[in-house]
Amino acid sequence: MKRFRFPLETALRLQKRRQKWVENRLRVAFETVRRAEDEIAACKASLVRLAQQFEVAARSGTLPGNWDAYPRNAQRIEAEQRAAEARLAKAKEAFRQIDDERKKIAQYCEALEQLRQQAWDAHRAENERTAQLATDEYVLRNWMEPAAHEGAAEE
Repeated sequence: MKRFRFPLETALRLQKRRQKWVENRLRVAFETVRRAEDEIAACKASLVRLAQQFEVAARSGTLPGNWDAYPRNAQRIEAEQRAAEARLAKAKEAFRQIDDERKKIAQYCEALEQLRQQAWDAHRAENERTAQLATDEYVLRNWMEPAAHEGAAEE
């Protein structure tokens, strides 16, 4: 019996490694998106807190001497939020590109695995045919030999 050998085995192993590598990159990209979303949420929460503090101080008539710090802080936080939103857009785009690459590699791996399975099925069928031929030959030889011996014994 011949040993099974898939000629594209190296390509399949390489694509499997690439698939794991891209999945790791996808996890990192997901974490980057999540961090950017968290930054945006923190900026929004800071703006809400700042507005509430200013409102409370304004209603009570106890604005501190540096009351103009509230708008400056709001502008700084808004700038941080815009920067975080820009990072989020960039991170989402990177995530989408990595996900597209992951899908392409997954399809390639699946195609190679299907080819491997087809090659394995053909190999197994060939080995079964070879084994069946050997069995048939053995049975036929054993069936013919006693008939040849009986013919010689009768003479």
